[in-house]
Parts: sequence; C-alpha cells; structure tokens
Amino acid sequence: MNDRNKKGQFVRGHSLGVRFGYGQGGVGHRQPEWAKIKNSERMKKLWQEKDMTERNRKVGLGQIKRKERDGYINSPRTRKKISEALKGLYQNKENHPCWRGGISFEPYSVEWTDTLKKSIRERDHYICQLCLGDGYPVHHIDYDKKNCNQNNLITLCNKCNARVNFNRERWTKYFRGFPFISK
Repeated sequence: MNDRNKKGQFVRGHSLGVRFGYGQGGVGHRQPEWAKIKNSERMKKLWQEKDMTERNRKVGLGQIKRKERDGYINSPRTRKKISEALKGLYQNKENHPCWRGGISFEPYSVEWTDTLKKSIRERDHYICQLCLGDGYPVHHIDYDKKNCNQNNLITLCNKCNARVNFNRERWTKYFRGFPFISK
C-alpha cells in the first residue's frame, strides 16, 4: 500500500498507525477496542484510590485551588520554611537592595502637570522609546522628580518603565544618547 500521494503527503489509512499497533492508523481512525478497555481499566483503578476521589471532590467544592491541585503552589510546610528563612533578613528598609533612601516619598515639582506629560507623549507620538510599543507613562531620565525639563522626560510603556528602575546609571547613560535630549 502506498502511504503518500503524488505531492508526497500522507494519505488517509496509511500504514504508519499499523506499525504502532493502532489498526489501520492514520488521521480520523478510531481507537481500537483493546486500547479503550485498557485505558478504561486504568482510569477506574486511578479513581478508586481514596486520595484521588477526595481530592477531586475538594477541587469541585472549591476547597483546593486549581493551582495548588496542579502543583504550582508550595505546600504549607514549604511556605513556612521559606517564611522562617526570610524572617529578619530585611527588618530595616535600608537593608533591602531596592531601597534608595526614601526618594519615592518625595513630592513631584509643581511643574509636573498633566499638560507637561501630554506634551511629552505627543512629542514621542505615544510610542515607547525602548521597545517601540504603545507608550503612556512619562519617565524622568535622571530619576529626579524635581527636574521636569523636557529634555529629561521620555515616554515608555509600562513594562519598560518598570525595567529601567534597575541599574539606573546604565539607563541614564543610555537615554542621554537619544537625539532630542541635550546633555
């Protein structure tokens, strides 16, 4: 029997399935009876286990979340171990690697207005200057909230705006190379 047509494509009923023990094989063929029986017995045995039926009952009632059932969430014992290990690590804000001396609590300058932000977005055509996607947040290049000079502001998308908050010296140097920004 020829497995392929003139174009070299497999034809329905080709012998590939026969090689693996599935009757005629090929696309659209049903599962053989012996395979149905074997799979049915395996599933019955699995469902008869007490843990399996009780666990699925709890999932149906919402007592176990799907993520927990599928193993994506740590067990309570593991969560407790992680919690104990992290206790006291960052008791003071100053010890945290992201702490910048409390600059996030400083207020913006009076020049930081909606009209200024809108003009920056229009200058950049509402395009993120890093990934060229849709941009909306306006970012201070030198990370100084009081410096609202137009050469210090740039439009980014939410993802890039979050990304540039790490390794600030590198990003400041990078953005200073843009043509519309004076040094």
